[in-house]
Amino acid sequence: MLPYHGYPGHYQNFTLDGLNHLLRDFSSVSVTPTFGPMTAWVNMTAETFAVMIAGERGTPYVVAKGLALLPIFWLKYLDAIFIKAKRSHRIAGMLCAQAVK
Repeated sequence: MLPYHGYPGHYQNFTLDGLNHLLRDFSSVSVTPTFGPMTAWVNMTAETFAVMIAGERGTPYVVAKGLALLPIFWLKYLDAIFIKAKRSHRIAGMLCAQAVK
């Protein structure tokens, strides 16, 4: 649910199923959301605005993204509600995996 953030590289985004599959040979795996859909939505909205207005890099991009964030950045705090939901991995902005060999 995040835009490309390849500075210096962006290789993959993972789902709960994907992480469990990749780590299937570990003795235990715990996958939890690190932030929810509102943070992702705020980031995607600001990124879309900035790229449409100014392209991908440089001062105009930074200014456009900042202006887009001003009225909506506070919405990310609503993620505290979503993270507590039982199936929050389905709408998480990012997942964290901890695995034991």
